[in-house]
Amino acid sequence: MSTSLYRLAGRVALCGLLVAAVGLPAQADTLVNFFGNAITSGQSPYSGPTLSGTIAYAVYTEANFESNFPGYDVPSGELGYIYQVLNGNGDPVSSNAIVGINSSITGIGSVTIDPFATEKAPQSATLTPSISAAWDFSGIGNNVPTLGVSNGLVLTSTHLPGPATTLNILVDGGASAIAQVVAPGDIRVPEPAGMLLAGLGATLLLGRRRRR
Repeated sequence: MSTSLYRLAGRVALCGLLVAAVGLPAQADTLVNFFGNAITSGQSPYSGPTLSGTIAYAVYTEANFESNFPGYDVPSGELGYIYQVLNGNGDPVSSNAIVGINSSITGIGSVTIDPFATEKAPQSATLTPSISAAWDFSGIGNNVPTLGVSNGLVLTSTHLPGPATTLNILVDGGASAIAQVVAPGDIRVPEPAGMLLAGLGATLLLGRRRRR
């Protein structure tokens, strides 16, 4: 085969790959893509009798949360905690719940991570104060499928991230899997005035020490 024929064959093959790529469904965005300006973030594996995958989580300031995920209003001065279920090779996820939360939780809801994805927001979000928070994926027409992702599950809080709490993933048939994720702890978010006074106090102490 001549050099020109080799080049032609290569171009045809490349065009075929491009056409095939265009025909592929778009991959839904994951929370991992938004980790850049988070206070803390990570992924935790979960595994149960029929379900496995990871939970992605991140904590943002009010401004950073709202710039990343428009449409969800984090209360002024609070933090936005967001979680996403990434389903592995197990059964479809019908619902999930965060347990062991405390009274520092001020709100619960959901947010779209990928506006072009087929996943819908959870149909309902319920909160039992100081006990548990739950999102229901059943009845939305598209549970979190195998090798799929959920939209964002959101908590807002007046408290900084603390020790891990338990995230309980429930699947059809009652099987469950558990993952450890970051959740609000015991320390409140410092108020701007408090931070200013603390900074002023530190400056005054430093000035006194230097004069001595």
